[in-house]
Amino acid sequence: MIVLPTAALGAPWCRGGESPNTGFDCWGVVRYVYIIAGKQPPTIAEVSETSWGEACGGKTLEREWATGDWALISYPVEPLRDLDVVINYADEDIHASVVIDADKRRVATALKATGLRTFRIDQLNRVEGVYRRKQLT
Repeated sequence: MIVLPTAALGAPWCRGGESPNTGFDCWGVVRYVYIIAGKQPPTIAEVSETSWGEACGGKTLEREWATGDWALISYPVEPLRDLDVVINYADEDIHASVVIDADKRRVATALKATGLRTFRIDQLNRVEGVYRRKQLT
């Protein structure tokens, strides 16, 4: 389980934001949670804007998927792990969330309307895939 600082919860949505001070976009939450967990976060240079479009503040996971840094897991057959990245639709866009409590199936994300929030994975709209960074397996 990864515990988010109280100051981070409710931080506003901000395109390109990666901290409670600046606010967050969905990819910024992924990076922030990795840092809190003591793991090297995915960098902006590792991602590209191709098949996933302008999702997550213009930053997508497509290049990492293509270069083999990530593995698509068979959720819900395979259990979630902390730091898995969930791709779903929110606000009519492709969106990223990160698992912060695999046992309780909770994810963290930033939405334009609410800022940084936590949800159960079954509360997310149209889960398209769950990805695990291979260096964490």
